[in-house]
Amino acid sequence: CPMLGRQRATGLLYDPMDATLREDLTWYLEQSWRWPFGAFAARAQQLEARMEQVGRAFFAALFETAAGQQIFQPWNLQPDYAKQLSLELDLTAEQLAGEAPTDRRLFAALSLPWELLHDGRGFLTLRPHQPVSIVRRLPEPNVHALLQPFTPPLRVLLVTARPDETGFIDPRGIARPLFAAVEEALAEGQLQVEFLRPPTLPALVARLNDPQQPPIHILHFDGHGTFVQQGQPLFAQDGVRFALAGQGALAFEHENGQTHLVAASDLAAALGQSGIKLALLTACQSATTAEDDAFSSVAGQLIRGGLDAVIAMPASLLVATATKLVQRFYASLAQGTPVPLALQQARQELHADPRRHLLQRQRDQPGAPITLRDWWLPHYYMQRALDFQPQAGAAPVAAPVAAPQLSNFPAPPRYGFGGRARELHQIERALQRGQAVLIHGFGGQGKTSLACEAATWLTATGMFSGACFISAEASSGGATWLLASLARHLGCADGHFHPDNHPAALAHLRPHLRQQRTLIVLDNLESWLPEGDPANEELRAFAPLRQAPAQHEEPPSANEELRAFAPLRQQSNQHEEPLPLPPAALSALWELLDGLRAAGAGLLLTSREPSLPDPR
Repeated sequence: CPMLGRQRATGLLYDPMDATLREDLTWYLEQSWRWPFGAFAARAQQLEARMEQVGRAFFAALFETAAGQQIFQPWNLQPDYAKQLSLELDLTAEQLAGEAPTDRRLFAALSLPWELLHDGRGFLTLRPHQPVSIVRRLPEPNVHALLQPFTPPLRVLLVTARPDETGFIDPRGIARPLFAAVEEALAEGQLQVEFLRPPTLPALVARLNDPQQPPIHILHFDGHGTFVQQGQPLFAQDGVRFALAGQGALAFEHENGQTHLVAASDLAAALGQSGIKLALLTACQSATTAEDDAFSSVAGQLIRGGLDAVIAMPASLLVATATKLVQRFYASLAQGTPVPLALQQARQELHADPRRHLLQRQRDQPGAPITLRDWWLPHYYMQRALDFQPQAGAAPVAAPVAAPQLSNFPAPPRYGFGGRARELHQIERALQRGQAVLIHGFGGQGKTSLACEAATWLTATGMFSGACFISAEASSGGATWLLASLARHLGCADGHFHPDNHPAALAHLRPHLRQQRTLIVLDNLESWLPEGDPANEELRAFAPLRQAPAQHEEPPSANEELRAFAPLRQQSNQHEEPLPLPPAALSALWELLDGLRAAGAGLLLTSREPSLPDPR
């Protein structure tokens, strides 16, 4: 491109990979890590040893042609630290429209692993001083390569989709390393991370089209992706049946948590003129294309839809690989590193440490790390010059964002919190739907730790602006104690606030709760419950949390009974003496909980009792 000081040459590329090698590499990426021993491990090691040979073959295919020689020597001598090698299909408008014959091999050229290019001295993308960025360009004549203005802070919208049928993966697997990588930039207000809740396509469209919300610069989809060639069975690797063939798709969620498979073309149309500059898709097969259509992948459709750049995956992606990739990429990006170089630095880190996850064949034996050399997997598509450096005259960076307020919470576990990812996801879904959640089980099983971890995570990710912890064991004050604690948390316990007047106190708190959406953690609620055999009392049991309500189900009303789920054992402990509330005080507490939930507060309760009496 003469405008950008780039040299250009055209020529016909040939594919140095035969069908057998292509199948071997697919097996290596998607299957070898499942059986890392015996003949399977030997086959994987042989393929790893061949990668340099494959890279040399790609180098010969690209640069040992007449056209390649015209640009390689002057390009190789350029002193720039970060170089780009741009690969673009040269097709006419008639060929793009399918009105003229086209060699089908041309469409497959961009999906080849050019990241393996090896010049005999090393892989070009792994050079320590002059790493080469492989940039794929699609033939879009209407896209102008103009540098778009950028006004800080850099805003990332994270879409974490975990449909029920696709096999559970910890939703925090990508988000936690992302937060750790940009912690300083978040504190300084240079970068903002927003979570899309719920992770549905309508919610995404509503967020991007909301004129009251700031624009999004990076869309990060963390979830399942698929691509099925025409004529192949419509099944994904995890056994989920997909209804598409011939184009890529991403698995969003429906409102009920079921899979909503969104075709690449539909997603591109939904994004429209959203202003998103970069899409990062840590989703399997999000860069896989059909043999006769370069635009059939999710990445291709998003580029055609107007995005400046897309990072996507041509094969299945391990969670451990995605975690390392994301952490290094965002850490570099937060330091002002250009996007192609940030991706190269993440790629180099993947190469330097091929350990992915632990394989533990016996529970009483230590696990051994699985190694996978998949550093060449991410593909980078770019249509316009992309730069997240603040432009001259841009508005100053926003003020630092205050950390969410957590009031009265106990100290975290000495050795940290681990496990129970599924229960945390259930809690998040239920609270998102406006339901209250009850965690119950024997004492000492971790009910309080689970509730505190949920509060910490949901406030850190913006679902609630703060959380207030109230222990029923610490006082027998009931509704009055709860109102006083909540008022102190919200900072509105002034001379006009009287917690013993419950209706007036709730009316006083309601506008503050609307401005500061708060999660209330009411711990050890059994301490306030009446004594005696619950079977002899009039009960309104908390119903089990339904993970898949019907799509036509109306949102819960203020008077709907509280929902609950039982991730732990349901037996109550009969050896501890409760500190019961009088029936009138317990009735007032139930009225208050309904009123707080109607005002927008989240309710997360813990108790040894699996059902709670309601004297009303």
